[in-house]
Amino acid sequence: MLPRSKAVRPTFSNPNEPGAPQIPEIDGLIGGIAWYRELDRWYRQRESYLQPEALPGFDQFETNIGNLLPGRDIGEDVLPLIGDRMTLLAALQTFDHLDGEPGLKLPGFAIILELADPKEGADTLRLFFQTFTAILNFQAGEQGREPWVMDSETYADTQIAFGRYLSTPEGDSLPIVFNFQPASAQVGDQFLFCSSVDLCRTLIDALKSPPTETRTANRNFDLAVHAAPLADAFEMNRGLLEARAIQDGTAPERASEDVNALLELIRTMQALEMTTSAGEGTFELRLQGSWK
Repeated sequence: MLPRSKAVRPTFSNPNEPGAPQIPEIDGLIGGIAWYRELDRWYRQRESYLQPEALPGFDQFETNIGNLLPGRDIGEDVLPLIGDRMTLLAALQTFDHLDGEPGLKLPGFAIILELADPKEGADTLRLFFQTFTAILNFQAGEQGREPWVMDSETYADTQIAFGRYLSTPEGDSLPIVFNFQPASAQVGDQFLFCSSVDLCRTLIDALKSPPTETRTANRNFDLAVHAAPLADAFEMNRGLLEARAIQDGTAPERASEDVNALLELIRTMQALEMTTSAGEGTFELRLQGSWK
């Protein structure tokens, strides 16, 4: 009866329920991680799950998060507002907010949090987002960019808060920070933190039009990687990859061949997925992949 014992219950979902959420299937999805975790219960029992040497680092992390939510206790005021299901994903992004592009082109990233209390939970996460972006604005000069002006827009009847540049950044090899234009939104009982406005809009569409066939099998953890968009992400940075190899002493022709070989290897695959699930007294880990 290990999976549902009191000692490990915060880590495992009810075997008769889906558990971890489905990763939204959006265009350009490179990969995602979805998991189930009773954060509130886990937090109260964290000494049982963390190694003693890890506790000071965790306490420091907790203090840093608390500084972004002044007057609120993480365990008492924040975690009870957040649900048990969350998703982290990466997807290809465009750079329409720039007149140029970053030297290193990163994917867009997003965190989707389920809310146990949609109203108060969303207000708390909005406060977190506002404080976090304000702190990043203080660092704008060090990062070589203009501060963001906090703005909002209505998209598909959903309010998006985001950071907007006063003037469009220009350049063909902008610093890495220009990959990011932070955005947040609430869709029902789910709250989004996104690294770009475009990805936020895409996820709003996906969450408002969920798949007609929902998963019923239990999953505590789900990791999925899609090869074609991953290869495209490397292809977007081909010049940088080749330049790094040349700097390390590789001949230019060989550097190009090595990048081609890497892309060809990735594109021989279609997808890779790892899942875990809990049954009545059982635990299962499944790894599966598909190739062309």
